[in-house]
Amino acid sequence: RYLEAARKAHGFVKAKLWDAGSKTLFHRWRDDDLDRSQQAESYLYLLRGSRVLYEATLEPGYLAFAVELAEKAREVFYDEENGGFFDGEKREDLVMRLKDDFDSATPTSSSVGRLEFTILAEITGRKDFREVAEKSLRAVVPTLEKAPTSLAES
Repeated sequence: RYLEAARKAHGFVKAKLWDAGSKTLFHRWRDDDLDRSQQAESYLYLLRGSRVLYEATLEPGYLAFAVELAEKAREVFYDEENGGFFDGEKREDLVMRLKDDFDSATPTSSSVGRLEFTILAEITGRKDFREVAEKSLRAVVPTLEKAPTSLAES
């Protein structure tokens, strides 16, 4: 019952918010109206859902989609210089891009990204995914040493 609900929800999000041609995941959909902004949270949480569905079903389509999401998340949100993931896409009208590293009731995009890229690296054997995970984890080591509970997902 729960697996079927997860499949249905995943299918809805993929059908309504994912543009396969541009490999773009939109942040919000309502009555066929898309919010054209892209948010790391959307990509990385859907990546997690796709990966978990793959683990539950072993259907390769879920893994393939998780990899697509990871590749696009890396391209759009990954901080190549310092590791971690910016919350929003790079845009000309933004003065700065924010990156939150402190988990609260839900994990931050960076926390989800660190874990998901680690798991995908193991499943796929992709070294580029491992490098993203390792650099992102190294970036928060000082915080983990001082306040480990602020990064519960990491």
